[in-house]
Amino acid sequence: MGFVNTLPYISNPIEEFGDYRFVSWERDIYPVFKEGVKKNEIKFFTGVIMRNKLRSVIDFGVGGGIELSGIIDELQQEGYPTERVEANEVDESFIKQASDLFRERRQRVVIHKGNWLDLPSSNPPYDKPFDFGFLTGNSLTYIGGGTRDYTKKAQQIVVNKFAELIRKNGYLFIDSRNYDYIKSW
Repeated sequence: MGFVNTLPYISNPIEEFGDYRFVSWERDIYPVFKEGVKKNEIKFFTGVIMRNKLRSVIDFGVGGGIELSGIIDELQQEGYPTERVEANEVDESFIKQASDLFRERRQRVVIHKGNWLDLPSSNPPYDKPFDFGFLTGNSLTYIGGGTRDYTKKAQQIVVNKFAELIRKNGYLFIDSRNYDYIKSW
């Protein structure tokens, strides 16, 4: 079996493998991998939002929009009003997937195109801070590419950029999962 590279970042030593092939995470894996989100994960997020009376939500790495769409659906089913739901993404194919999903489900979500290192700058610009922001998956671990100290510092900078977009006494949830089991395939 050859090496399959789904993350074409500088920290991945693809040049060490002569037989690698590139597989697009956004195009080939994510749409199949993220068929849905566990109901208990959605309930966790909506519980935090409703218990704390949070009205504005941002997903910092919306990907294809599956998690955020599930949260919106659950809040609507509970009759919980939100003032605004927005997302951040840099990848064009993810922006298209998420936009299509939100349109299909008739969910109003503004997607800001913006690189995390450049936040709070984005297109369209952010108007005001959010009550609740979240990032799920392992996206934060992709930041870096240099030494451990460089990577740690870059991740701290990104988390601080997220925090700039959260109002005082707001909530920022970052879930960095351990996908080491992928190595066993």
